[in-house]
Amino acid sequence: MTEPEIPDAFDLARMTLRASIGGMLGNGRRMLRLLEQAAPRALLLLIMAAVVEGVATTVLPYSTKRIIDAVNLAGGIATVPLIWMIVEACVVTAQTMARSLTSYQTGVLEVRGTPFLVARVLEKVNRIAYPHIESPAFVDKLSRARQDAAQLGVKYALHVVTAGRALLTLAGGLALLVWISPLWTVPLVATAAALPFAIEVSRARRSFEVERNNLYRNRQGWYLEWLLSAPDQAKEIRATGISKWLLDLYATIHAPFIAGQIAVARRYFDRGLLATLSAAVLQYGPYGYFVLITVRGERTIGDLLLFVLSFRQATLALGQLLSAFAAAFEAHPYLSNLFQLLDHPDEVIDADPSPKASHLLSEVPDFEVSDVWFSYPGAKQPVLRGLDLHVRAGETLAIVGRNGIGKTTLVKLVLGLHQLDRGTIKLGGIDTGARTASWRRDNIGVVFQDFVRYQFSVRWNVGMGWCPDADDGAAVARALEMAQAGAILEQLSAGIESPLGIAFGGRNLSGGQWQRIALARLFMRRSLLWILDEPTSAMDPEAEEQVVRCFRQWTAGRTAIVITHRFSTARIADRIAVFDDGRITEIGTHDELIAAGRDYAKIFTRQAQSYATG
Repeated sequence: MTEPEIPDAFDLARMTLRASIGGMLGNGRRMLRLLEQAAPRALLLLIMAAVVEGVATTVLPYSTKRIIDAVNLAGGIATVPLIWMIVEACVVTAQTMARSLTSYQTGVLEVRGTPFLVARVLEKVNRIAYPHIESPAFVDKLSRARQDAAQLGVKYALHVVTAGRALLTLAGGLALLVWISPLWTVPLVATAAALPFAIEVSRARRSFEVERNNLYRNRQGWYLEWLLSAPDQAKEIRATGISKWLLDLYATIHAPFIAGQIAVARRYFDRGLLATLSAAVLQYGPYGYFVLITVRGERTIGDLLLFVLSFRQATLALGQLLSAFAAAFEAHPYLSNLFQLLDHPDEVIDADPSPKASHLLSEVPDFEVSDVWFSYPGAKQPVLRGLDLHVRAGETLAIVGRNGIGKTTLVKLVLGLHQLDRGTIKLGGIDTGARTASWRRDNIGVVFQDFVRYQFSVRWNVGMGWCPDADDGAAVARALEMAQAGAILEQLSAGIESPLGIAFGGRNLSGGQWQRIALARLFMRRSLLWILDEPTSAMDPEAEEQVVRCFRQWTAGRTAIVITHRFSTARIADRIAVFDDGRITEIGTHDELIAAGRDYAKIFTRQAQSYATG
């Protein structure tokens, strides 16, 4: 399997420290703006609490100095200025309240912000052109962005708030240090905090490089996790006994990532320990000096206490600032990937994607494909080669042909999921490519062979075919009846409100039963063109016969296209088109094609013989 090219957002070699700082600040502002939409009150209170806590941390050492000096110099608590005791009591109260508020609003921001960010990613995905969804590189980017939105988005904003609070506290601590002690102590404080920070930044860069280089492998690992735990795959995996093989493959896939991260941790352990010890020496040098001058009588006990508290405050604040910076630095490349996805141009613009009756054609349309060419990106040969096809208004046309020759690709082109290389597709004389995605959706109803098995109730499974009517129980019941799904409802205790699928404790259906539900979803639609891609592929012969018997009733007053490899299903159509090599090679009624004696007649004869002898 060829690994996809990693997007530019992951190019660590280009990430200079200066560019990274600028990017971090930009990401921080963007994340705060996003979270302001999700929880404006919580974010405002969190910032206010950070300001209060930062100011309080600066005022407390000074008020304590004044109280200690008053007691020490005057010899009694009664001489302590009442104002400083009141100030300290108020500051401590404000600081305690700010910390409690921070804890509370952080929880609110996480609860509201995380789903909001994930929703923005999912909204963006649905505004990006469909071909990107089929790209492995884009799937990598999407998987990472969805995880980053859930795991890092709010945390990144909290790092920004923490850095702001630490910066305010650091400014106050440094101001007190400059006022109370020699200037040479200030660079020592900065150096003491900067040493561990530099090591952490370097470690973060190396760790991200390992993550980047193993992104494709990690995505394969996530697939194996799903494969080994999802119920739909369990029976085959157990029947074939391949779980041990898959587990060994899982370990093999993750081995380079684990080894790489352990190597990074080992490499930076010694450096980190040395940096921490050096920082401790730098911190206690100025402390020893100030103790000495206090013993000499050059400073008061209050001055010594103020120095110790402000020195510790500045050191801790700088450490917190640099730690928040390091955490943001480590998260920055991932958040850049998230914003790169969110910045992707909107290629599918639906102001309101819900179905609209106003879009619907007033008359049963014909359907025409004229000289359509299409190639997938990177493909050597086109899938469709000058395809021409005309379906008369109210006619049912079956398209038959071998697997993998472009029948489903044609459906994607009709829906506008891919853009034509050349040619036109018209519905009722209207060029579908010139209309909006919502117009095409409303006028063209489709059921795919690989239909979705929604883990929702029967009502929702069927009603989503035309969402405005999902609450109309009678409409849902009619669609189920058309799909011959009455026997399914009889097995469900809650009727159309019964959940389907085992994800949330519902009833799991057979493949043929699920296909009937998918057909009922199509039958909810008011579209005048229906496209059915292998509508009986999961059904047994008896069920297929029921579908064939009712098909004319379903499509009355509509134009329909049926894609199938079962000739028994194809015979329900007014005409049959044989699809091969990107073109229509034969078209006519069943009897006409049999009489012609070409490919259709030969394949039909072989298929009929296999049924007869099977």
